[in-house]
Amino acid sequence: MKECIFCNQEKINEYKLCETENFVVKTGYAIVSAGHIMIISKKHYSCFAELPLELENEFAELNKRISATISSKFAEPFIIEYGVFGQSINHAHNHIIPSESSDYKVGSLLEEMVIPGEIFVEEIDRNELKEDFKNLLFFHTKNHSKEPKERYFIGIALANQSSDYLVNIARNLPTFNQDFKLIQYPLYPQYHRIGLLALREIYREEDISTSMNLLKGFKDAFRKRIEKP
Repeated sequence: MKECIFCNQEKINEYKLCETENFVVKTGYAIVSAGHIMIISKKHYSCFAELPLELENEFAELNKRISATISSKFAEPFIIEYGVFGQSINHAHNHIIPSESSDYKVGSLLEEMVIPGEIFVEEIDRNELKEDFKNLLFFHTKNHSKEPKERYFIGIALANQSSDYLVNIARNLPTFNQDFKLIQYPLYPQYHRIGLLALREIYREEDISTSMNLLKGFKDAFRKRIEKP
């Protein structure tokens, strides 16, 4: 887009630190502290929720590599993406900022806002998953006070940065299924970011395939809706 500053190669190359095939890493605008950098998509997307699935691995690996570098040289970082309704520039980008400097210290989102409990997030190698299971989430929950004691859900991430506006969009989609549950949850609390997830409960093994297809179709409809409000 001609009017987009992040589509201007001359501007995007100013203070460029490194790049991959589809992303540029550069020093941040309105720098908060030393070590504050940005990751920007080379192609124009309004936010990272629009990122094609084939680019998600590259984006995730780049975030992980840059975060590790900032951790070693400054402090463990947090990641902010404002999304389409909070951006100053309507082009997919995030800010990776050290969580501590001589002027400030950012605490733990879970420690400060969530009642402690048995919450575990396990990361596995995506390459070990069958293609159909990639980009899905699997939840096994336990309840010690009422039945059923154990429940199982399949989920899919709708947005990296949630908001009440996005929740309302999801609830009003024609493809919204009454079996779906929408939750706002920090899957990766170190990024200080609340994501929007859609879940569907699994009662039998044969529910898995149906749930996967429904959730993927729902996410496709959600993406199309936020691309063309």
